[in-house]
Amino acid sequence: MNDDELYEKFVSAAISFVSYRQRSTAEIRQYLQKMLKRMHTVHSTLIDRVIARLDELHYIDDQSFAESFLSSRLRSRPKSRQTLIYELLRKGIPEDVTRKILEKNTEHITDLELARNAIERKIVQWKRLPKKEMHMKLYGFLLRRGFHHETIRSLIDEIDQKDYNT
Repeated sequence: MNDDELYEKFVSAAISFVSYRQRSTAEIRQYLQKMLKRMHTVHSTLIDRVIARLDELHYIDDQSFAESFLSSRLRSRPKSRQTLIYELLRKGIPEDVTRKILEKNTEHITDLELARNAIERKIVQWKRLPKKEMHMKLYGFLLRRGFHHETIRSLIDEIDQKDYNT
């Protein structure tokens, strides 16, 4: 397979890869590197050329990807700010872009509000449990979502004041 055919194959595969959902530049780069490795070939500039072509075709936009990812995460699986930053960093979004987008999208939302949103559906299931068991479930659930101990404690105190268990 000559270089032009290989290039076309990689562009086509990359477009297919981003057609399922929006991807970060780093995710696309990793995907292409895995393809190269599977083909047992080394082309030092191929991946850069494919990334450049996808950028020309407007298939790559890390800022838009980060905003979309964050919006989806806040709606469906709220997590702490620090965990959201970590997830975006793992997706290859630079830290300065990540922090800027997070501030823009959550400037009026505290971690306590994010924690409230996270347990919104779960509290319905757990409200009939004994208080101690409910506290343990809430604590573990929120801890796994990256919330700090003080935030969790504040939310549990707030729930106790509302007395969901009666």
